[in-house]
Amino acid sequence: MAQPAWRFDHLRRIGIGSWAILGIILVAVVVMSALGALSGIVIPLIIAFIIGTVLDPLVGRLRGAGQGRDHLLDFARSVDILRIVFLVLRTA
Repeated sequence: MAQPAWRFDHLRRIGIGSWAILGIILVAVVVMSALGALSGIVIPLIIAFIIGTVLDPLVGRLRGAGQGRDHLLDFARSVDILRIVFLVLRTA
């Protein structure tokens, strides 16, 4: 005895809906995994962007005063040394 056509249509719609839900779950898992992997990179990039934006006027003034690239690198190195000293004193 043949099954009514509406039963197969109903089962087909349920199957398509189930696969769609599984696809949405899979995409959500992949997106969350990618965001979790990038979280260690994004925070330092945001901090570097803020520091660069804050120090940009100082760099412009130093260039305007005739300070070359070597002086800017010396300034950056001295800031790094002060940061290391601060970290050592803070942990001591």
